[in-house]
Amino acid sequence: MKGAQSTCHHSYTLSLLLVSILLFHHPTVSVDVNTLSSTESLTISSNRTLVSPGGVFELGFFKPSALQRWYLGIWYREVFDQKTYAWVANRDNPLSNSIGTLKISGNNLVLLAELLPNGNFVMRYSNNDTPSGFLWQSFDFPTGYFTSGDETRLPSQNRAQQVPHIMEKF
Repeated sequence: MKGAQSTCHHSYTLSLLLVSILLFHHPTVSVDVNTLSSTESLTISSNRTLVSPGGVFELGFFKPSALQRWYLGIWYREVFDQKTYAWVANRDNPLSNSIGTLKISGNNLVLLAELLPNGNFVMRYSNNDTPSGFLWQSFDFPTGYFTSGDETRLPSQNRAQQVPHIMEKF
């Protein structure tokens, strides 16, 4: 009987050890999200970002290494070693310190901000995801370069020409 209790105790200890290793030493699994509800926010200090479905684009705060200013923008996520920015919201008015927040508020309306697969950042009602229902979209405010889905926003005479991607780096 004593041998059975000892074996059971060792099995329990081994199981507890394995669970501890898996929980505390396993790399954190992150889940990419592409939406921000009115109850959530992105802050510089949280280092949280939105990632487009398919993982091509990422939106968040960034600070170019040569500058002491913070920006909110969209960049190509895993294309180049150095971040290549597709859109910058506050290019002319960067934040001078690390206190910055992106929060969607709609005066009791149910709003949602979403980073789409084509890199367009939109604000919409949560129950309307059609382009005609967008309340605001980054494609309406180009910052000097285009993403793959952005060419439809060009003047019609330019649409026939396949506009090359213009990519700037800070």
